[in-house]
Amino acid sequence: MQGPSMASPPGMPLPTCPFCAIVAGRTTAHMILDEPNAVAFLDARPVFPGHVLVVPRAHFETLVDLPAGDVGPFFQSVQRVSRAVERALAADGTFVAMNNKVSQSVPHLHVHVVPRKKKDGLRGFFWPRVTYPTVEDAAKVAAAIRAAIVTSGLIACLVLASACSAPSKGSLILAISTDMQTPKDIDVVSLFVSEGTAVKFDYVGRVLPGGTVALPATLALVEPDDPTTEIQIRIIGFNQKSARVLRDIQTTVPHQRTRLLRVPLDFIDDGSGVGTIPDNDLPTASDSLGTFDPTVIVSTCDPTKQCQVPGAVCRTTIDGTCASAIVDSSLLPAYVPQAVFGGDGSVLASGAPGSCFDVETCFADATPMTAITSTACFFPFPSGVSPDTLNVGLVTPSTGACLGPGECYVPLPEDPNEGWALQGSTVQLAPGVCSQLGSGVTVVVSAGTCPTQTLSQPICEPTGLDAATSAPEAASSMDGDFDDAEAPEEASTEAGGG
Repeated sequence: MQGPSMASPPGMPLPTCPFCAIVAGRTTAHMILDEPNAVAFLDARPVFPGHVLVVPRAHFETLVDLPAGDVGPFFQSVQRVSRAVERALAADGTFVAMNNKVSQSVPHLHVHVVPRKKKDGLRGFFWPRVTYPTVEDAAKVAAAIRAAIVTSGLIACLVLASACSAPSKGSLILAISTDMQTPKDIDVVSLFVSEGTAVKFDYVGRVLPGGTVALPATLALVEPDDPTTEIQIRIIGFNQKSARVLRDIQTTVPHQRTRLLRVPLDFIDDGSGVGTIPDNDLPTASDSLGTFDPTVIVSTCDPTKQCQVPGAVCRTTIDGTCASAIVDSSLLPAYVPQAVFGGDGSVLASGAPGSCFDVETCFADATPMTAITSTACFFPFPSGVSPDTLNVGLVTPSTGACLGPGECYVPLPEDPNEGWALQGSTVQLAPGVCSQLGSGVTVVVSAGTCPTQTLSQPICEPTGLDAATSAPEAASSMDGDFDDAEAPEEASTEAGGG
């Protein structure tokens, strides 16, 4: 049945709309996703736990009202949520549906994403609703789905504030990537976020294809109610239980701005973490939330663990050298997806970026560069080569994309801090690159095969996923007026987040 009329100018927030109240932060909800075009949160009266509502940030009553230019981005958000719900809850699939006017209990466009299992008992037009036993139960489900969105290479919202989507709030987008090959070189990633002694996020995930993490991945940290609050972040990349790369960060969330903080787990920082992850914290195919103590891993730049001491000087490995862990978020660049995922910023259904740098193809005909040492860390620009197609890389015995035994390649982006830079007729390597030379690590160049790799172009990683989909269930179990089970007076209950 149709809810009460809530007419308003298209795109303008409506004071009486429960979904507008959630978007604005006036009503609390268990947030799942917070993006420029869409917000997602748990339905307080789910068909099954993990039932998510995805709504446009602006107030549009029906799909017909949604501007044509917003349709694609909005349904990309729906797609991200659907994938995350299925992964987080080990569902066989999802039911994705919306009502327009008829049976639409809240006249603010919303898409239902419901986890489904075969023989779950739902048939035809009968969709009974349940409630979460406790607020804590709902919070755990929301956290699991948010984590699945993070590990799918997409943005999830980590609530540092009273609400995820208040329009005046700023956010810090963490973009985690690697130039090594996953899962061969990095098979587990941990992410820990705290405010003082309060733990805000403690996540450990296994990389595809054995797990759910696809790199690059992003996490949005939303501005706390006090914008001067300092947050501590520790990110670790593991291989076979042993830490390889560790990065500590001390920063604030920018006020009323969305900024990008790149956190590369790169080869030039290899060895920055020492220690092993305990067996009971090592995830299987599913992910772990809230159990791992990252301080068991020692930072080579902080052996006395000063980063855990309030007010002490914290140092961490950045671009191959020890430096201050403090990041001034006001100086960071604005976030755009293209800066993380390359190309047009799109992400495939597998979680992989839509555009990537194919290391094996681009370095198939690479040429070794001789007479390069840690003290003379440069070489002449190759003659007859276009600067737009020059690629520089490292050859290692086992790390990177391997073309043969003892012949593995790690690409270096055109960047003076993380890779290389053209200085007149000379190619200058970054100091962190120079420190890795020796012990079987040498420099190669490739020209003319691929466009020059930049920081915004991630490398192609194996996902272990294919495009095959299972056959759909019978139509009788998937059709119906989805909101019919709820009475009109209960519309505001649906909007609540518990």
